[in-house]
Amino acid sequence: MSSQAYADRLSRAVESTGLAEVVKTSFGDNNISVLCRVKQGSDGEWVKIVERLLLSEPSQAGQPHAWASHICRRYFLKEFPDGPKMVFGWNIAFQSNDIATSLDFISRVIRGEKIQTSKGKNELEEMPLSGTGASRKSPKKDGPGKGKGAYTIGGSEDFKPNR
Repeated sequence: MSSQAYADRLSRAVESTGLAEVVKTSFGDNNISVLCRVKQGSDGEWVKIVERLLLSEPSQAGQPHAWASHICRRYFLKEFPDGPKMVFGWNIAFQSNDIATSLDFISRVIRGEKIQTSKGKNELEEMPLSGTGASRKSPKKDGPGKGKGAYTIGGSEDFKPNR
């Protein structure tokens, strides 16, 4: 999929909220951004979406699809019949090494869905410790194999600290 297609996906996700209209998209290697105009009276709901996006970013840190975002108001002059006026739009930009997968998660956040996060990448497996064979069991406690299996460094003799 091309970078333009990723920018279009982000545009559709933003417009699917019904709160904003995308005015301009831009894209590059591993980054996309949209400039949008929030519909009048929708500011409160829009800010909730922005908050969800900002809160979800750290929860994905450490994942292969982790992203970095930049969300701001962009001010510029727009020409009107009675002269230029200052207007603003919301600029939403994302950067990721795996933008396709990141967009899946970002789109869900924009739509208000909860995203699952995995705490660890690998499950801990049980395995025997090296060096815990029969020779490590202390023969001094009530016969063979009855000891705790731990020795001081240098041998199995009783440890007596220097005084």
